[in-house]
Amino acid sequence: MKLSYLTLVNEFPREELHCTIDEFLSMGIRLKDESAYITDYIKRGANEEFKFNCLRINLACTLPPIRDGIRKFESVHEIDVPFSLDYFSMSPKQKEKYLINVTENGLRRFCDAADWDFSVFQKHIDALRSNSSCVEFNIPKKSCRNGQLSAKVYCVQNMTETIYFMDFFFKRTRIQRKFFAVSKTDAFFYRSNIYHMEWSDDKTVSVYQYAAHQLYARVSLDADVPQSKCEPSESHMEVCEEQIQRVYRIKAAACSAIGIDPYDCSIDAWEDHPNGSVFVILSLYEKGPHRYFAMVDRSEAVVTEFCENYLDNTELSKVFKKQNGWFDE
Repeated sequence: MKLSYLTLVNEFPREELHCTIDEFLSMGIRLKDESAYITDYIKRGANEEFKFNCLRINLACTLPPIRDGIRKFESVHEIDVPFSLDYFSMSPKQKEKYLINVTENGLRRFCDAADWDFSVFQKHIDALRSNSSCVEFNIPKKSCRNGQLSAKVYCVQNMTETIYFMDFFFKRTRIQRKFFAVSKTDAFFYRSNIYHMEWSDDKTVSVYQYAAHQLYARVSLDADVPQSKCEPSESHMEVCEEQIQRVYRIKAAACSAIGIDPYDCSIDAWEDHPNGSVFVILSLYEKGPHRYFAMVDRSEAVVTEFCENYLDNTELSKVFKKQNGWFDE
């Protein structure tokens, strides 16, 4: 059995924290999201060489004293791991280091209790420590073929976002990498947003969401395939880096307009318009489960609006975009 989720979850005793329910929820969301790129990386590596007897492992972050032993709920296994609330006032670099240590401690405790070989996890934890700011990967089994052409989803995942690219191949040669979306870091989002892929014409891949098989993105190959030549690997890395910098430049402009730190939110959704404008939905951590819409034009002028309905923003986002000159072409 493959492990689907390895997650740090909030098991703090709320009665001892003297916080509001929104603040308590915010702590849990932040912890799960900010640690996702670390736990996903370790999980993907372990799945290549280990057969699990559960689909999910929760490392339950809590204050001492902690409970011993593994708690089992059908295919979910959970164990306590000690966690300091100082985490929430740390810098991003300090958080990265602390999250890796907590994950290592939790998995060591889990392996001791389950009588598993911890070295299966240790090698991936050590590899992550050497380059801990982000990870890059292809989503397993998310690819589609059209004759000699194929497409795979490539991701760059860090503490606040997952940035998606489509890699196009002619036979086994990668001929183009194209940016197409951004979402929160949790594996739930890239599994539900990128659920099914298919070629809709000779050069275009359509990506569908799990929910009602809705269209998530269309990504078109720009290259003239018969004359395509392999781009140097540096070219693909340059495309990746340029788009990543653009994403965070747009995010910084939107956050500045709202008056929040870019590390205090994540991008839930991203849409590019042919006129150069970008529409984003930002999910805030500091104020509980709140969202903002933002429209950023080519000159990086920003218009924002608080989203009144956190759970269902589809119609509200359509109204916001229309009011600010966004028309589908």
